[in-house]
Amino acid sequence: MTEIQQTDESFIGLGIDSPYLDRLLERGIKAPVPVQTNAVPILNAGRDVIVHSATGTGKTLAYLLPLLKNLDLSVKELQFLIIVPTQELAMQIVREIEWLAGRDAVAALIGGAAVTRQIEKLKNHPPFVVGTPGRLNELVKTRKLKLHKVRSVVIDEVDQVFSLGAKGEVETLLRNVPKERQMIFVTATLTSLVNESAKRWMREPLTIKGQSLSEATTAVDHHYIVCQQRDKIDTVRRLIRTVNPTSALIFVNDTEVIGALQAKLTYANLEVESLYGEAGKQDRATVMQRFSSGRLQLLIATDIAARGIDVESISHVINFDPPDDAEKYVHRSGRTGRMGRSGTIITLVTSNEKYLINKFVTKLGILFSEKSLSYGELVEAGQEVKRKPRRISNKDLSKSATLKSRLPLQDTDKLIPEVSVSDSTVERHPREAAIPTQRTSGIPKSKKRGRDSKNKGAPRWLKDKDQKTT
Repeated sequence: MTEIQQTDESFIGLGIDSPYLDRLLERGIKAPVPVQTNAVPILNAGRDVIVHSATGTGKTLAYLLPLLKNLDLSVKELQFLIIVPTQELAMQIVREIEWLAGRDAVAALIGGAAVTRQIEKLKNHPPFVVGTPGRLNELVKTRKLKLHKVRSVVIDEVDQVFSLGAKGEVETLLRNVPKERQMIFVTATLTSLVNESAKRWMREPLTIKGQSLSEATTAVDHHYIVCQQRDKIDTVRRLIRTVNPTSALIFVNDTEVIGALQAKLTYANLEVESLYGEAGKQDRATVMQRFSSGRLQLLIATDIAARGIDVESISHVINFDPPDDAEKYVHRSGRTGRMGRSGTIITLVTSNEKYLINKFVTKLGILFSEKSLSYGELVEAGQEVKRKPRRISNKDLSKSATLKSRLPLQDTDKLIPEVSVSDSTVERHPREAAIPTQRTSGIPKSKKRGRDSKNKGAPRWLKDKDQKTT
């Protein structure tokens, strides 16, 4: 496979038609990023291509723009098939196509949605279909989806599609498309499985090299915090209180952890939801809409569920559990710092998991800094933060003076000795000023009050007798 390096170009120079240029300008996209500059001319020529670039570097537009340029409006059949591993990624791509070419140009065929509506959509013969392997195969077997006119097949996140047990379903789909078709693999991690699949299904493919993780995340900080496993939930809570992220994606390795983590963060009055494979389509869509619109601060997700999350405003990625390999760290990191924006990735590790950080440094060429939480601050590990003494305000002085005035003289030494207040500096409430500091009678106040209550309603001569006695 031949590897193509980066070049510089403009969208006009890449041959992008004016209607799509206008759409790009509406979003403020004025120039192509490296992966688009390199991929578009090769894809325009109809070559089989592996697009290899870090998450969040513009790979989706890199293949959509050439496909739209080659769209034949005279053909009322499916022309472009895009296969993805998750519902979220499918809907992300569908939204991009709708934005560029309109709602009638694409149909989403994904599990968890009403198949009857999807079949109705296919009756309009959209040129694009985006779907997950299971639902695509289901509709092919029932002959509701016909692939005989497909001109290009895109497998996005190809490493995940083939590694999630869907390899057989994907290969069934590929056997149903014409032999003379363009094949496009898109991935952030070029694994041996991807290379093996490319040899089987692609013809002399070119590898388009975009940005690596270190190049794509120059404005992203990579940190890690060492803590015990049992303290991780509380560490996440303290971390969120400390950094107060605009929008944070929290990754876990095990779905069984999600419930406890979400419950503890909710109890701490934090806005948090979760996204996992077993969730229903409507629930997932609602959560994603809240998160992408900025109305939800925290989202807990697994690696699989997070595929396809394309939210530009994510400021922080928090790895509650560290990923077990560098490829997964690449995918997680790509959720923040997208398209040159700043971002922060913080990974929680136990002392036995620190070797993973060294592994990421070696394989990915990125620098990590060890951090710790101290008195509400995120500081370098080992740095001591002195707790600032609490300032005594005028309000504190007033409270102390009021308390002192209400206590018997012999108990005033129980007040804080450092705080001294003169009578001239304290304004007392009239009711407080009326409280006597010494008793004028030898009879305890409680007994006197009890005697008065007994005399209530007694004859006048008895009351006079009591008064003479006292």
